Amino acid sequence: MAHISWVVKLTKLCNLRCSYCYEWNELGDSRKMPLEIYKRTLTAAQTLERRFHCHEVSLKSDVTFHGGEPFLVGRDYFAQIRALSLSQAPQIQYGIQTNLYSLQDWQIEEMKAFPLDVGVSFDAYGGVRTSAAGRQTEERVFANLLRLPRGQFSVGVISVLAAHNVGCVHDLLMIMETIGMPIRLLPVFAGPEERPKGFETSDARLIDALAEAAHLRLQGRISVCVYPVDAYIRIAVAFLFGIETPRMQRGANTGGVFVVERDGRIMVDHSPHEPPLGHILEDDVAAVEFADRLLRDARELDDRRTARVCAGCPFSRACDGYPAIVNGPAAEGPGCRFARPVIERIVAILDTPSQRQRLEASLDEVLAGTEVIEAPPSFMLAV
Repeated sequence: MAHISWVVKLTKLCNLRCSYCYEWNELGDSRKMPLEIYKRTLTAAQTLERRFHCHEVSLKSDVTFHGGEPFLVGRDYFAQIRALSLSQAPQIQYGIQTNLYSLQDWQIEEMKAFPLDVGVSFDAYGGVRTSAAGRQTEERVFANLLRLPRGQFSVGVISVLAAHNVGCVHDLLMIMETIGMPIRLLPVFAGPEERPKGFETSDARLIDALAEAAHLRLQGRISVCVYPVDAYIRIAVAFLFGIETPRMQRGANTGGVFVVERDGRIMVDHSPHEPPLGHILEDDVAAVEFADRLLRDARELDDRRTARVCAGCPFSRACDGYPAIVNGPAAEGPGCRFARPVIERIVAILDTPSQRQRLEASLDEVLAGTEVIEAPPSFMLAV
């Protein structure tokens, strides 16, 4: 089944001032996405579905509401978004990425009414994710995280690894294990020069943190999913057993992500400096030709980036290339900035006779269909 995710920037306004935020310069901007842009975004998503259906391929579509803090658009606006969503595209799965600093009853009701998959930004350690008034936020966010109704919708956590928590991955994952939530560990990213300083850390420390998370997973001490570490483990196993993984093809065998900015520009996730691939208001989003062009241009961009990063990487045959899109090139040598060095450490752990025997048994379970490997939900992929 093909898979396309749409990240919709409802607003850039935010009630937090996280030092590392890549939207730092716009966090005080209260403008909302015009409802017409959102309505046409749903049309664009349905056009891609129709395009795949014509080629007898099933397509799963996801829409993730993003910001800033998307719930700051207010109750009435969000209700209109829900009404448009469920009337125009009820087959789509919807999600939201929220800082959960303020959790009101109407927000919980909206999560249920869609229902919304919920991604929560939570670093566990203070100092970086402060409120607009400069207050620490982590304890309050954690309390709100525990308030979310369990079993009624999916909930996961995204933690940015930076100077404040890069040395605390063990404790962070133990927290997630205790509350039973999947987590994505996201190495700190580039952003505008105007954002505050002090959160920076070295690639070496980030690699150590991801490797520690992998070690905890391999030891069986962490049972909840840890992205992207779980993907790195799968690549390492494929490498050890000589399994070739098909190269990524956006929308076909890899979760392709398109970002719709508040003004209607269509961007490719993980490439904010690339020119837009289209515009929701200017393009004929109901035309199949629009879908063909969007996919073609996105795949050409993906191919250019993977060709540059993957050339010479020892794991390129075992990997679909998606880590190259997320990581970018390594500082030295071939391969990804984070994926390649972490996979090297995983391989060193697994490349023993006893570990290979255990892995062979696990692979037999997968091939027999008794164990299912699931891709991360789209709300865990959105940056």
